[in-house]
Amino acid sequence: MAAPQGEARMLIDGKLVDASDGATFDNINPATEEVLGVAADATIDDVNRAVAAARRAFDTTDWSTNRELRARCLEQLKAALEEVREELRQVIVAEAGSPVALTYVAQLDEPINAFGFWIDLAKTYEFEKDLGNIVSTGLPSRGVEVREPIGVVGAITPFNFPLMLTLNKIGPALAAGCTVVHKAAPQTPWSASILGRLIAEKTDFPPGVVNILTSSRDEIGAALVQHPDVDMITFTGSTATGRAILEGAGNTVKRVHLELGGKSASIVLDDADLGLATGFLASMACAHSGQACARHTRA
Repeated sequence: MAAPQGEARMLIDGKLVDASDGATFDNINPATEEVLGVAADATIDDVNRAVAAARRAFDTTDWSTNRELRARCLEQLKAALEEVREELRQVIVAEAGSPVALTYVAQLDEPINAFGFWIDLAKTYEFEKDLGNIVSTGLPSRGVEVREPIGVVGAITPFNFPLMLTLNKIGPALAAGCTVVHKAAPQTPWSASILGRLIAEKTDFPPGVVNILTSSRDEIGAALVQHPDVDMITFTGSTATGRAILEGAGNTVKRVHLELGGKSASIVLDDADLGLATGFLASMACAHSGQACARHTRA
């Protein structure tokens, strides 16, 4: 497999940019410890600029109400992802240490193919529903159920399935009319920064609707979680980090969506073929170095 070509810049307010202080960090292949290249090392100032751009895009443009624009932009992004599918395959294998075979399913091909679901949702979702005549507090009235986008969503993803989890977070947020600030895991920055390049160069997303940050600095995630202009945080990762996010988000009373610390368990029954079960469980536990919530590491 050829050496991957990465993207060192971030996406903030529709532009591909370096970190505000010019700093970068190494992107390292976990299998060989080879330095693949560098990525922009975002600062607190970059977080503030990204959130400000997302806030402005949500509050002052028609992104949240123009579902035709949202569907078109998502279609453009899906087409762009399909164009660079093989480039992304090389990047995911190199920076995430993923087996090549896994990129043909959950790591890459399946999430790109499934992105069409969010496109369909942007086109067809029923944001307003007439409930007809209802009785409320003893008085006759007419009810209408209106669902609206939350606002600015901060999306934080782990390293094990970088592109899949990113698409699974930004897809529904954008389809609903939210704007997004995404922080990638420091171990897998290029999966995110290439996505940012595609958005900047291949789509009509208005500036600020999608912002993508890469950073090795611990304080960046906390700054995003605690920012008063972020309305929701979605996070996949460890239980310990999830607890910290809940605490950090409490002061601004923002919504939080957490997917934490899952490790799948297997139940081996008394009459099971132990040889067959042992072989299956060993293969499941070791695939992708065990770095997946669906790895059967308990029995």
